[in-house]
Amino acid sequence: MDNKGAELIDEYEIVKGLIGVLIVRDRITGLYLYNVVEPVLSDSAGKVLARARELLRMSSSLPGDNSVESYLKSVVDEAMSRLRVRLSDDELRNVMYYLMRDTVGYGKIDPLVRDDYIEDVNINGPNKPVYVWHSRYEHLRTNIVLSNDELNSLVVKISQRVGKNVSSAYPILEGLLPEGLRVELGLRDVSPHGHSDH
Repeated sequence: MDNKGAELIDEYEIVKGLIGVLIVRDRITGLYLYNVVEPVLSDSAGKVLARARELLRMSSSLPGDNSVESYLKSVVDEAMSRLRVRLSDDELRNVMYYLMRDTVGYGKIDPLVRDDYIEDVNINGPNKPVYVWHSRYEHLRTNIVLSNDELNSLVVKISQRVGKNVSSAYPILEGLLPEGLRVELGLRDVSPHGHSDH
């Protein structure tokens, strides 16, 4: 965050020691912004995470919910072994956070799903800032931007969890996520800027 361009209004943690939120006000525009703060990875942890993601891509599928975390831990152990790297407990926790976020969570928007103050998440297409409705600060632009691949992956994940497919024949998907959150997806056919999630 550029301290010259923004004034800190509020800060709180979503997951203690892992995910934080900074609500800032842009000094020029006066707009309030929602900034997610996630763990910063050391070089070693970054390499282990990249190798673990490669190993996951090569495996067929994740096990059932109960053993996902232990399975991911074994993938991280294998990645460390192959790289001949040993991570500290904090580094290991950070790597596991990103693996869990991107496999069983909702990727970059996972912190938004976990934040009890967020009532609505609005994604208007790839390479555009994600917006949220915050119960205390209302309509906020976030520091989260999804690439086309990240957005497509999110659409597939949400479709699977809702149990409905979204396609050009059925371009709008509505349903409930396992967490009890309502979701509405509109494909590019009906949404001019690409997929959108609410």
